[in-house]
Amino acid sequence: MISLNKLLIDGTDYVEYATLTLQGQETLDESLDLNYIELKGTNIDLPFKPFLDVEIHIKYGYDTKIIRRLVESDTVTEVTGNGTYNHDLLFIEETKWLERLFVEKTVRQPLIHDYSEI
Repeated sequence: MISLNKLLIDGTDYVEYATLTLQGQETLDESLDLNYIELKGTNIDLPFKPFLDVEIHIKYGYDTKIIRRLVESDTVTEVTGNGTYNHDLLFIEETKWLERLFVEKTVRQPLIHDYSEI
């Protein structure tokens, strides 16, 4: 049996609020791996910030697989009448974090061309 064992967002476990099975795609090409999950009935009214660390623990029988991701986006909706909030979360693989880095170097081709016979 496959089950969601833990859902750690910035070190806090939210698995009790997860209502859907973790959905996503893991690709072997240059596109980024994505996962989607919905949290229902939380008391958190603000969206989770982008690039927060996420650890997803999935249990396969006796084995547990840990998937590491970052928060890509979070849409929050208020449940009317009871003061709780639902979150639609999109997670992205950790390499997305590299977009935050800015390198102030320029790589150019050499300007000197030596076409002498070899």
